[in-house]
Amino acid sequence: MKKIVYSFLIFLIIFIITGCAHNKKKAPVQGAGIYKSFDRGETWQHKVTLASSSGPKSIRDANVKVIRTDPQDNNAIYIGTENRGLFYTYNGGDYWQQPTQISSGKVNDIAIDPENKCTIYVAYGNKLIKSVDCNRSWFDVYIDPRPKTVTSIVIDNLNTSQVYISTDFGEIIKSTDKGTTWTTINRFNKSVSHVVINPIDTDILYASVLDQAIFKSTNGGENWESVTENLRKTKGIFTNLRMYIDETQKDGIYFVSKYGIVRSDNG
Repeated sequence: MKKIVYSFLIFLIIFIITGCAHNKKKAPVQGAGIYKSFDRGETWQHKVTLASSSGPKSIRDANVKVIRTDPQDNNAIYIGTENRGLFYTYNGGDYWQQPTQISSGKVNDIAIDPENKCTIYVAYGNKLIKSVDCNRSWFDVYIDPRPKTVTSIVIDNLNTSQVYISTDFGEIIKSTDKGTTWTTINRFNKSVSHVVINPIDTDILYASVLDQAIFKSTNGGENWESVTENLRKTKGIFTNLRMYIDETQKDGIYFVSKYGIVRSDNG
């Protein structure tokens, strides 16, 4: 990365990670779960009602790990939790639902097909599971008997048949047929915690490798090179970081670390 800018806006980090930053003057105190703001973060509402056949319940105690919004419908939101599985809403969080097949356990990542909102992928333990009927049913599309975890999912928005996943064994695994078959295209020597794809040029991918670097591919994952050599001496900067593509730039990327937000305008 040639142009790197540091920012230490902790409240912005919270916003990026959870999707619900707490206002510095009026921070919510009701508990965990999901918060929503209608006024750009000035005030926040707790959105934790869970619909059930026995009456309303709550996801107040859910430890939210990941939040994703449907690219075609910003009222359709999915959250993955540390130990309570997957929740989703189709009305912007007024109430949440939960698929019975994913009602417990850890969800590491979620990806929604940008061309078909009823196709959803979920990284669930050592498996990638998929729904093609808007959460009504789920089936395995990738499973490995080794004790490893699927850590991240990305879909090529220009060719949605192409899906990438990463594992804590350091693998980048690719499907070219929407998850029917898979090929390992790269192995790093440490866990890959996160992968993102450039929506403008989908041959460009970034992979965060635990305690090592951010690696970049410009040919669909065939070859990778580190783009953060100048940050290697910053202790702990590559631990459990999350990356975000800056869609206002041709090849812009942010990543969130324990030191703050790091940005590159040219990858």
